[in-house]
Amino acid sequence: MNNVKIAFFTFLFSFTFLFSYEYKNSYPLTKSEIPKGFNESFNLELKKPFDIFIKASLLYLQPKEKGFELAYFIPNNNNSNAGKVIQMDFNYKLGFKSALGFHSKHDNWNVKFEYTYLHMSESTSFLRPSDADGLQTLLRPSNLPFSNNTTAIKGKWKLGFDVLDFQMSKLYYAGKKLLISPLMGVKTAWIDQRFIFYVTSEVENVGLLTAANHMKSLSWLIGPKLGTNMKWFLYKNFNIFSSPIFCLAFQRFENINIKEFNEDNPSTIINHKKNSDVDYITPVVDFDLGVNYGYYFSNNKYHLDVSASYLFMYYFNQNMIRNLVSRINENIRTSTKPSDLIINGLNINIKFDF
Repeated sequence: MNNVKIAFFTFLFSFTFLFSYEYKNSYPLTKSEIPKGFNESFNLELKKPFDIFIKASLLYLQPKEKGFELAYFIPNNNNSNAGKVIQMDFNYKLGFKSALGFHSKHDNWNVKFEYTYLHMSESTSFLRPSDADGLQTLLRPSNLPFSNNTTAIKGKWKLGFDVLDFQMSKLYYAGKKLLISPLMGVKTAWIDQRFIFYVTSEVENVGLLTAANHMKSLSWLIGPKLGTNMKWFLYKNFNIFSSPIFCLAFQRFENINIKEFNEDNPSTIINHKKNSDVDYITPVVDFDLGVNYGYYFSNNKYHLDVSASYLFMYYFNQNMIRNLVSRINENIRTSTKPSDLIINGLNINIKFDF
């Protein structure tokens, strides 16, 4: 039975490559000479013995992670905000992508190495209103005696997000105006998260005291990815495109660390918890949807692509910081399942073939 399944999927994978039809193309096709039941392979036709390309992208993205609720209002009969949860603010940040690749003249393969960089920090502060009885914190690994007398909180999240992708793809016409490109490759990523949670409370016979919770999560992942690039030509070389890609990766969290101490005496650690070498199978979803325009110049020696798109990235099971806090402090336990990391926003890029 297993041999039958292997043979079946091998046939499906190779079907597109076997039934291709070589045809000198421009894009979109001005006429169709493709026999029925066949696809036609596509590649840029530069007047060069080889085709190398570079790509640069400017990213304007909003990273957002569930599980960073900071506190909630302690109920008060005169407080309309009773029970309200105070959330972290998540704003848009700048990042970039760069890529290097080539188009193989042999069988029209497209090979690409791509690097994504997004490093950012986010901060949210909140003072207890005068008509509130107090604030109950939600990100403290321990309940200190003054936790119900909290007067101010501040959360600061830092994210280091570095991704290296390798992929191979092959373009085919599936009609005069539709290009389809199945792709496969490998995704690797390094995700560094750090969160500092400041809690200022009023302590009897002492006054205001600030405790800081320093938390971090360091991890890497690697896994295969599969997807499809699609282009639909609207007018001449102007097109809309989409790129759904799925990756199933092995991820190792090498350092999950929480330190809680008094800011007035940083050498005194109140609470210190650490987990290391926590492994997950992590699904990753990437999706790109946008518009593109490409053209040849200098007598077809070079080609330029300009595009703008909506970029969406979803990494499952990433908030190991909140996961560890919840397992330490049963009073604020919500779920032992780590929350997800979502990144979305604008992607503007230029691709140059030479």
